[in-house]
Order: sequence, then C-alpha cells, then structure tokens
Amino acid sequence: MDKGELGEVIAADTFVAQSWKGATKGTWRQDLKLAGGGMAFDTGAHVFNAMLYLTNSRPVEVFAWTDNRGAPVDITCSASIRYESGAMGTAMINGDSSAGWDEGVRISFTKGEVQTGIHGGRLQHWDADGRPVKYPPVPSVPSLQQWFIDSLLGRAENPPRRFGIASGIVDGGAL
Repeated sequence: MDKGELGEVIAADTFVAQSWKGATKGTWRQDLKLAGGGMAFDTGAHVFNAMLYLTNSRPVEVFAWTDNRGAPVDITCSASIRYESGAMGTAMINGDSSAGWDEGVRISFTKGEVQTGIHGGRLQHWDADGRPVKYPPVPSVPSLQQWFIDSLLGRAENPPRRFGIASGIVDGGAL
C-alpha cells in the first residue's frame, strides 16, 4: 500500500460482531459516565482505527445510527464515511450478536483488494484481475502479553531496548 502498488482506495468495509451486550451487562463498560460510550466506543474503536490506518485517508463526512437495544449505552452502530480522497467506507458494529465474535476489514483499491482483521492477524490479497496473491508463510510470534511477561522474566528482549530506547524517556515524555 505504502509503495502505491495497490493504487488508490475505492472503498473500505469493516464490521465487528460480538455478544458484548450480555458479556458487559452490569459492568463499568455499560456505565456511560465511566466508559464514555458503548460498543462503538469500546470494540468499535478498533474497527475505526483499522479503517483509518488502512485507507490512510482522513474522513471528511460521517453519518451514523446507533441503537442502545435497551442498554444504557450504544450496542449497535452503522456508519457511512466519505474520505478526503473521495473513497467511501462503511462500519457495522454489532454488540448483540448471538453467534459470538467475528470481524473483518476489506479495502478495495484501483489495483486490487485486501482483506484482514481489525487487529490484523490474517491477510488475503487479490490483484487487479481478482487473482489471489500468495505470500510466503510468516512465522508466528508471541502475543504482546506473553512478550511482556517473557521480558519481565528475562526470557525475551525488552521492547524499548530493542528499539534503542534505554532510558524509558522519548522526546521528554515517558514511554
């Protein structure tokens, strides 16, 4: 994408579905004063982050509907987005799914399409003719949580040191 090999973004479609409403009932996540919002603010933030990162384009117009579905905070959200580049996007956030967790991001470019998850983890890529693009296997890496634990126990390199940050301070601010 950064090299321009996929061309310009045409459309970005994202979604997430989880049984968030039931799983968070009675917790701080459904207290508007504590959480600041509901499913769209919580898990939905990952949807919007992934979409913004992968389109590399600023939204200029957004229209959205939300529904609390009887809860004190939003549970479902549907958003339409128009980007500075002219591309269009959609986000469907469903916090009342009976089927559990599912999510995805699909970006259409002028020279192909990519599909991934809102947290990455998988990648499908099609060229401009719709043929799948194959990549060599990528070795798995430990989760961030496991890396943190391993760093504390001396079994893995400390991430700040790995990137040349020995003091824990970057440009006058704490890490």
